[in-house]
Amino acid sequence: MVSSVIAAYKTRTKALDFRAYLRKADEDNYAGVYDTHSCIGVVLCDYTNKNNGGQSITVKANLGVEQLLELYEQVKAAIQNPHGKMMVDDASGAVLRDACAELTAVRDFVAGSNGQMPDVQLQWLKEHVANGVQKICQVRDSISPAGGNPVDYSQVRVHAHKQGEDGKAPVQELRITRNGIRSDGSVANNPWTVRIVNAIAPVIKKQDGTVTYSPNGYQKVGDVYTMVSDGEMFRLLTACKRFIGLWENAFGLNLITAGETRRIEEYAAANNTAAAQQQA
Repeated sequence: MVSSVIAAYKTRTKALDFRAYLRKADEDNYAGVYDTHSCIGVVLCDYTNKNNGGQSITVKANLGVEQLLELYEQVKAAIQNPHGKMMVDDASGAVLRDACAELTAVRDFVAGSNGQMPDVQLQWLKEHVANGVQKICQVRDSISPAGGNPVDYSQVRVHAHKQGEDGKAPVQELRITRNGIRSDGSVANNPWTVRIVNAIAPVIKKQDGTVTYSPNGYQKVGDVYTMVSDGEMFRLLTACKRFIGLWENAFGLNLITAGETRRIEEYAAANNTAAAQQQA
């Protein structure tokens, strides 16, 4: 059976995969490339209970193409440290900041000594303390948190088109976070957490056309999370980004060509009709 899975990650009890749910726009809307229902599916499965004779739990969420690409950029920025900043733990950062403060105090003391020491020693102290302060302060200003940058991406989707007679509709909650430091201060091996909550809840349609849900009557159906390393998270999102590019090349070019051809033909036909009417 053909699989739509772009990339997958598995542990002993959890499975995470990204799936292709992309569809072409029709020729009338060719410039959009994708139809309104196109997305990348995110599926999480928890086998913990199944391994003990129970049932597994599967939850799903959908990411729009633009949201997926935005998330890819956040993942890339978080783990590749593009600004070239040195990464140290909190304790080392505190030491550097204290050292900078102490050397600054020594520099100020020497500057205020009013020459109460030999000129050679005074000049030597001034130069070396000033250089030391400058170098340490440069290091201080280039420090970023150990473990890379934090990320907190979340979205909630209410599938109002699936609303039942009871007024409730499926709700998908997706949250992807990154915390590179554990509570004990050590660097996390699996800093990413992917969590999906599926629920059903009463639909609320606002006057501006947006849709949300009411917490009254909210019923959780499934809640699964898994933790992922930097390398695995980057691999998963890179595969999705690459697939989107390949899909656009495979289907988008023909769609755009056909759509442009029709647009030009319709424009020419409209001009010919207008010209004929004027001559008549």
